[in-house]
Amino acid sequence: MARAKILVADDQQRVRRLVAATLGEARWELYYASDGLRALQLAREVRPDIVLLDINMPGLDGFEVCRQLKTDPATRHMAVVLLTGRRDPESQIRGNLAGADAYFVKPFSPLALVSKLQELLPRAVAEQVGMGQPGRTDGAPGVLLPPAALPMGHVEPPAVVTTLAVTGATGSTATISAVEAQQMLAYARDLNRSLEQLRQVYAELERSYLATIEALAAALDARDSATEGHCQRVTGITLLVAEQLGIEGVELKALHYGAMLHDIGKIGIPDAILRKPGQLTEEEWALMRQHPQLGERIIAGIDFLRSAVPVVLYHHERWDGSGYPFGLSGEAIPLGARIFSVADTFDAMISNRPYRRGLPFERALAEIRRVAGTQLDPMVVEAFEQAFERVIVLPAVQGAQTAPIAGIDVPLGTSSIADLPAHHAR
Repeated sequence: MARAKILVADDQQRVRRLVAATLGEARWELYYASDGLRALQLAREVRPDIVLLDINMPGLDGFEVCRQLKTDPATRHMAVVLLTGRRDPESQIRGNLAGADAYFVKPFSPLALVSKLQELLPRAVAEQVGMGQPGRTDGAPGVLLPPAALPMGHVEPPAVVTTLAVTGATGSTATISAVEAQQMLAYARDLNRSLEQLRQVYAELERSYLATIEALAAALDARDSATEGHCQRVTGITLLVAEQLGIEGVELKALHYGAMLHDIGKIGIPDAILRKPGQLTEEEWALMRQHPQLGERIIAGIDFLRSAVPVVLYHHERWDGSGYPFGLSGEAIPLGARIFSVADTFDAMISNRPYRRGLPFERALAEIRRVAGTQLDPMVVEAFEQAFERVIVLPAVQGAQTAPIAGIDVPLGTSSIADLPAHHAR
């Protein structure tokens, strides 16, 4: 597929390289000329879509080159952009009279220049920009080299510095001019602006991801009315304990996602098993124990959810090796899954279920302490104790015991970890 062609005409090699650095990421096919006559010749030979012209050039100046291009039926369709250090109104007027389509004063904004070039391209050509790699030259007018010939393919600060600090034949490095220094500042401003825009887009994308995860978690809770609010509670508890352990940044985010989606594999468990009020049969229990692996299969292929896999896959493993699906023990269980397991166990005990009332918070904490070193990681239990006062004031945790008890009269606090049916003990 053909690429958009741009002819860059300037008598200074460093400026030609600077423009190349500016346009490198846009996937243009670039040609170069160092004087006005050569610019006219190349324009007629290669028929570029856009001509970038300096005004002060040997032979013919940029005004005359522009005038001849715009008056020749064979070349007048080409867009001409004057790129010059002249900022006086008279020069801009002369450029308009010569037929220039745009006038940029050095130092120019790289983003503004690229935006203008996109605007000037014919629609059919513009749709192709971004395909392939740009051609490059070694500074000889009109000589096009393959992309690998020069290390100038990206608009990054190191590349721009290399562009301006041109090493001469004697090995000395040329000093950049005031205009070039100002151009560097323009690059820095545009780079900062681009990075800020990327940060905003990334933040919005993260908000969308989290909203999607929360919607999935809500759907899972809604499927089982007996565990309403479970995902919200265990997520809040997990994050508090993780923060107590000093976990932050991407690791904390991974825990957030994992806690919200820990039971996503239950999508593949039949309702007759998932919502059964009594104990499961051995066959039903075998199916129920598949949900961590089902969950891993669901999310492992989704890039932004892959970090949640350790919690989803290992959240039913136990410190003493008596859990499932792999019977891992001790530190072989990922830390995130060990943290979640404490939060999950606490929530299972304090929450009202149709078949029993939840334990008071202090009684549940005593049970957590009792199984430290067997079911639960002692280090994580200690962190949970340190975060306990913050855990029990979470609004979701405060509402854990508001679910109705279905037609039975069980005094508050008569159950323990041992009393929880296996498939309901989250």
